[in-house]
Amino acid sequence: MKNSSDRLAPNLLFDLGGVIMDIDLDRTVQALVALGRQSADDLRQFWDLAWFKEHETGHCNDGRFRDHLRELLQIDASDADLDRAWNALLIGVPAERIALLRLLRQRHGLYLLSNTNGIHVAAIRRHLREKHNISDLSELFDGVYYSHEIGKRKPDPAVYTHVLADAGLAAHETVFFDDSAANLAGAAQVGLQTVHIRPGQFAVTDYFK
Repeated sequence: MKNSSDRLAPNLLFDLGGVIMDIDLDRTVQALVALGRQSADDLRQFWDLAWFKEHETGHCNDGRFRDHLRELLQIDASDADLDRAWNALLIGVPAERIALLRLLRQRHGLYLLSNTNGIHVAAIRRHLREKHNISDLSELFDGVYYSHEIGKRKPDPAVYTHVLADAGLAAHETVFFDDSAANLAGAAQVGLQTVHIRPGQFAVTDYFK
């Protein structure tokens, strides 16, 4: 791939966390440790739990997810306390990435695909309103796809074929940006071009310089 938006494929598909929005999973681990009775090492296994993945595919609603958290942490915390801990990993979207997206959208179709959940989406919308005067990511993209809304999550190849079909995109005319090698491998299986973003080493803005 050449680092020029003029030579890029017509359509650009972006991951959210680690690509557009800065995140730090350990911030949520530490926040949950402060709330509950589990060690950080125990809680770092959290991302592999079945009900976490079910939450991200819409098969476990926010209320049930909070109840699972209470059981895991062995506490009776309020919804608000749990949400604050769960959202602690969301650092924010730098203004330069907002500007980049607006520039790219003048020449390309822009789309977003994120493994996420309703609690995080509500927090992301608050951040966008407060920091950037943007009500929703749909103001920056031609299509926004959240795993909990479409019932599929990366790296399942079915999630990419869903996006391509729904948006009317050709895989060979679409570049996918993600910070997970597994997610990129799933995308490559359906013919998407891929770019590996590495937080702290190679940001999406670096690619377009």
